Amino acid sequence: MEATEVAIIITSVGGLCTLIGGLFWKWLVSNEKAAEKARIDAQIRATSEREMMSKYFSDSIKLLSDATERNTKAQERTADEAKERNGHLAELSIKSQQMIDRNLEEYRKLCKETLTIKQ
Repeated sequence: MEATEVAIIITSVGGLCTLIGGLFWKWLVSNEKAAEKARIDAQIRATSEREMMSKYFSDSIKLLSDATERNTKAQERTADEAKERNGHLAELSIKSQQMIDRNLEEYRKLCKETLTIKQ
């Protein structure tokens, strides 16, 4: 082999190695850019997901607050109605007790009269 042939072989092998190295380097840079883009996309998705979850959470808290307020008003209304009913029940109970007392007194009088008549 002559020196020219050796030089051509060395240059060809060197060029081939350089080409392979360059392609590999380009692939690494491209892969790094894709990884960076994927990281940024994931970060954006995570942020938007957190914002969405925060919005849903605050909406649910608002709904819960409104429902609690309606429930409280309903309980107050029920308590007022119960107080009114219980007031009427107390009046009825007092009147009923008065009638029982009056009937008992009349019964006692009747019993006394019956006993006095029999004697």
